Amino acid sequence: MSFEACISYYLQLSHRRFAQHHLFLLHSYDLVRNRTTWRQAHLQASLNETENAAINNLSDKDVAIAVQYELDCNEARQRGQPLPVPHEGLSPSANLIISKVKAAAKNVMGTNETRRAMYLQVNGMRNMYGAPHIFITINLNEKTAFAVLQYAGVRQSFDLEGLIPNRQERDAIIARDPVAAAQFFEDSMCVVYKSIFGIDPETAKILKRGGLFGHCEHFFSSKETQRRGALHEHILVWLMGFPKTWAEFNRTMRDRPEYKALIDKYVASIVQCSLPINTTGVPCPECLKKDINSTVDPVKVKDWHRSKTPYRTKKAPHLVKCSKCDFSTTSLQWLKHCIGVQEANIGHFHAPNQSNLGTISRSHSVPIAFLTLGFRRSGRASR
Repeated sequence: MSFEACISYYLQLSHRRFAQHHLFLLHSYDLVRNRTTWRQAHLQASLNETENAAINNLSDKDVAIAVQYELDCNEARQRGQPLPVPHEGLSPSANLIISKVKAAAKNVMGTNETRRAMYLQVNGMRNMYGAPHIFITINLNEKTAFAVLQYAGVRQSFDLEGLIPNRQERDAIIARDPVAAAQFFEDSMCVVYKSIFGIDPETAKILKRGGLFGHCEHFFSSKETQRRGALHEHILVWLMGFPKTWAEFNRTMRDRPEYKALIDKYVASIVQCSLPINTTGVPCPECLKKDINSTVDPVKVKDWHRSKTPYRTKKAPHLVKCSKCDFSTTSLQWLKHCIGVQEANIGHFHAPNQSNLGTISRSHSVPIAFLTLGFRRSGRASR
């Protein structure tokens, strides 16, 4: 039995002593990462003795220059900028040791090299199979699922006589046993793969009956944590028989009327309602204060305005602009303004004014068990 399998066995014991221990998860996580890191480092060091001899002659200054250049390259990638010019005095042997460190870190979960390897794998699948047809994110709320309590070892029968734990008690149980929440997510995702996509999650083979979207040909998925610590999964799906490119899809929609009729029928079957909001002819909020009649027009693509802030904090483009003043805003903010001006009735709910639109509160939880972090599924589903 491997070390990882031994830890997984201890975490799934019914008495929950290991799963609920406040240090066992963290210590196990560090041991697994350290073992993997040293194993990969030993493998890279034993591949080529000639390269290792060149590395042994490096000075601390050479390594420091190579590390600083790598940090500058990472910052440029995050900002979407071209890579900087190599620093003066950058040694090829120092670049070699940096590349070996990257190669060793690809198999260590949670590293930037692991994310970059997944990015390259997705790009390779896109170049080979075309653009994915479905992109979906599965986000479960473990705090409202009583199955998590069963995973956590709560063996009482739930009824309406006061035995159902309240929200605070459920939060405390999940905080004590994050492995239960991770196990609940994993089992729920197995149901999603079988019922929605028609894929056997254990063998990565397509089921004969298919799924809600037909038969899946290829798929790629990755788990990650949210801000509140819970897990969610991103899934890319390639469907059998579906056009691989947008040009092929548009050509099929134009040349095959029966295909277009099927697409229209499917869209009509899943669209339940539309938002009866008129976004044209609504006055500009700035001109409205000055009693000036004006309209807000769409912005041309070449005139899109983006903030010059770093990549991870870029704002949405301003898609609408007033014809008589300098007012411009994003599509989301303009929709909120239109709702506030028209006070539209949507179903049985009355849309609030823009000034009453609040912000979404964020709840936080303890980190989920590390055993499913960084896990990714990918493969070719076959009959």
